[in-house]
Amino acid sequence: MPENLEKKRGLLLDAVDELTLKIKGLRMEKEELEEQVDRLVKDMGDTQAHETRLRDKISKLIDKESRLTQQKTEIHEKITTVQEKILKISKMAAELKEIGTDEGSPSPKESPDSEESFLDKVKKKFSSSGQ
Repeated sequence: MPENLEKKRGLLLDAVDELTLKIKGLRMEKEELEEQVDRLVKDMGDTQAHETRLRDKISKLIDKESRLTQQKTEIHEKITTVQEKILKISKMAAELKEIGTDEGSPSPKESPDSEESFLDKVKKKFSSSGQ
């Protein structure tokens, strides 16, 4: 029997050695997986930080776009105002030219006395047209 007991003991020791090797392998695999998880957590943090920076940039760009759109609107309004003034001045110039070419009306360049009568005609023309 002692021989049989020795045989069983040898088998058990072999099984324990085999289990010890498997445990070591599993521990190494666990460490590798934990390192992988740590890297993933770090990468995720980096990605989230990058996302936050990008969101900030987008927010700043949206603000800038809004300011530029406002400036564009203001410039278009100014252009419209200037165009209206140009049209008004062109109309006034045409009317002045018309007054200056009426038969019998003296040119403002003829004499100092005629300047006053020319100005009176201009005033009369604009007051009669409601301007």
